[in-house]
Amino acid sequence: MMTNRAYTYINEENTRKARLFLTRPDELEKTINDRLDGIARLRELVTRTSVVISDVRVVTSRNVTSLEDRLLEICHLEREVDRLIDEMTAAKAAVREVLDMLPLNLNRVLSLIYVSGLNRAEVARRMKASRTTVYRYQEQGMIMVEEILDSQEAA
Repeated sequence: MMTNRAYTYINEENTRKARLFLTRPDELEKTINDRLDGIARLRELVTRTSVVISDVRVVTSRNVTSLEDRLLEICHLEREVDRLIDEMTAAKAAVREVLDMLPLNLNRVLSLIYVSGLNRAEVARRMKASRTTVYRYQEQGMIMVEEILDSQEAA
């Protein structure tokens, strides 16, 4: 007979694709926020550089090139953010579509964990269920998501 630890480990390996699928929107959101922070820093640098240039009224080619490079980088990051937002929107829709195929209790547990970001104890309190039930529903849901993803790939 397998120990619980080995059983949990095997199930985590068997549901790796499901975990990656369900966490993709959050990963994209973190990347978007990082890029937006980078844009804000670059805009601040551009603003400081342009103020210095306008106060001095003497522009060296190095300052203009640096300013142009920063502006180009801002444009590049803004395009990347637009693309990532589109990708995140599509990923969220795909997650919602797959979760909607699950039985209600499994849908609710996975939605609370992966969409709302609650931990299992919070999910158990919210659902007025035991932690064991939440673990079981999560495991069953992850297996079903994995099966759904496999069937979509095969189609």
